[in-house]
Amino acid sequence: MFAPDGKKSILAKKNYTNPQWICGNDLPGDASSLLPPREAIVTPRNNNCVIRVLALFTVKANTAVPDIENTIEMTIAQTNQAFRSSLIDECDAELVLVDVQQIPFGENPVDIVGDRENLIADMQDPMGDINARRDAADADIVLVFTDGNYAVQFGPFVFSINGIAGTLNLDPGRALAIIEADVATGQFTGAHETVHLLAGRHEPCMGNPDAGPSCDDIGPFEHAHTMDFEIYGFDFTRHTIMYGLAGRRVPVYSTPDVEAFGVPFGIAGARENARQITATACTVAAFEDDDDGPPLLNAHIAGSGFGCPCSGVDLSAQVIGGVIPYQYEWSTSPDGFNWAIQGASAGFVAALPCVAGEGVFVRLRVTSSDGQADEAFRFIEAATSWPGQSGECPEMLTEPGNGGAQEVAPEVFVFPNPTGDKIKMVFPTVEEPTRTTFGFYDRYGINHLDAKVEIRPENPELEINITGLSTGIYFVKVVLGDKTVTRKILKH
Repeated sequence: MFAPDGKKSILAKKNYTNPQWICGNDLPGDASSLLPPREAIVTPRNNNCVIRVLALFTVKANTAVPDIENTIEMTIAQTNQAFRSSLIDECDAELVLVDVQQIPFGENPVDIVGDRENLIADMQDPMGDINARRDAADADIVLVFTDGNYAVQFGPFVFSINGIAGTLNLDPGRALAIIEADVATGQFTGAHETVHLLAGRHEPCMGNPDAGPSCDDIGPFEHAHTMDFEIYGFDFTRHTIMYGLAGRRVPVYSTPDVEAFGVPFGIAGARENARQITATACTVAAFEDDDDGPPLLNAHIAGSGFGCPCSGVDLSAQVIGGVIPYQYEWSTSPDGFNWAIQGASAGFVAALPCVAGEGVFVRLRVTSSDGQADEAFRFIEAATSWPGQSGECPEMLTEPGNGGAQEVAPEVFVFPNPTGDKIKMVFPTVEEPTRTTFGFYDRYGINHLDAKVEIRPENPELEINITGLSTGIYFVKVVLGDKTVTRKILKH
């Protein structure tokens, strides 16, 4: 679901307004007390090696995978993890996702090259849509997630194409890659095409018995590698990420410094994608440098797009750029047009309707101290199940009552609600000692607090201290004799 302006919020894993400031300093052990003031050791290298990524996706890509936003986030995380597995330090190369947006682009299944050139032309056009999106996000590279089912025919054979990059030559004007959404992570296609934009190449052709049809002899060392394993007579041949064909890839860029079973994942001076990434990442990270003032403010909403009916979904503001401190404004709307302000902190709990399939629009407005402002939108849907769900939604048996207390059933009252530290349960109809159990469950079905007590007619009230629970929505499951009831409370 998208807001009227088409913007879809994302989860930015790290705030790189202030990157890791001790990069480039070799400190023995825990030497933090020996560090000079922060400003004294910040270097351009620390900022320039963070590559800002704008992710775009087509309408078809949005339906090709259960959660396109999660697919994109996993692609970025997988690439960064492959950097680490290849012994590339976080200070030398790191991707950060700055925005995710849908674009009105239709794929041509038989012409991925034509699609790439059309997208790049739009990015190069001063009046182009992608150019405007890239400038607004201050993005160094653009990744376009598609579902074109691209293929190319050679004679009687038809080959699927999972992606294509716009350049292998560090060209800011062509720093765009197409990635098929359904294989973005499973076959490391995203990590593969992204590093093409850093001038990483396929395996070399000459003198290479493992070369595939898309091998490449250009360049001295920026090539992929094949590891020929044989274990107990079985062939376990594997390829590093930049190998031209997608099968049997492992999440490592070629480097002789990493090995398995005594077999190195590269050849020094010949097959070292990791060396190439380290050499070019800072250049790519400077493609969209803005030295005219504070970094562009970008606000995003982190959190699930689904939640159980009658529950709340925990959301948080993820902000990059501008000047701290920030001011936050959260609003909700049933229709995306009529908004009511609900909160003013970095976190927010979006209350969902009690009918599956319905939902709530959420808007986040952030203003930074230098006067910049940005908005992010999200639609949160009430559902009983969704991709990636952990646990089942509790069954809501009754509707809330009126007044300060909520009637869980004729036998049980729970109040106050919301509450900060204590709640009371009153059992007005208990006529004899009755064994009672209760539990406090979050929306994932995890029990955070439970107990067994005996309720007596002369003292039918139970007070429970919940100061140890985190802020959020909980479902209180009460078993009274042979009756079981569930009610929602808000801990603030």
